[in-house]
Amino acid sequence: MSEKSYYVPKHLDDPPKALWWDADEIIVFATILFPGILLKSFLLFLAFLGIAIFLTYQYTKVKSGKIRGFLIHLIYWSLGSLKFKRIPESHIREISG
Repeated sequence: MSEKSYYVPKHLDDPPKALWWDADEIIVFATILFPGILLKSFLLFLAFLGIAIFLTYQYTKVKSGKIRGFLIHLIYWSLGSLKFKRIPESHIREISG
């Protein structure tokens, strides 16, 4: 084996981050905080801020044991996908027959 040492990055597959939150956690936080900003009331903003922090913390705890992209999978599972006119449904196995 050669004597050369190579640098192997440790965080290559990590999701994008802002501060200490992952991108999907920021989506949860921003979605809840946005109505508080629009209401233009400081007390309501503080209430929405507290709710956003609490729910983001809870989402982080739930997500800790799950797969990457858990929020996107949960939304797809709950809401379904868009219906396209030309693409057949996924349960149809034989397209031309």
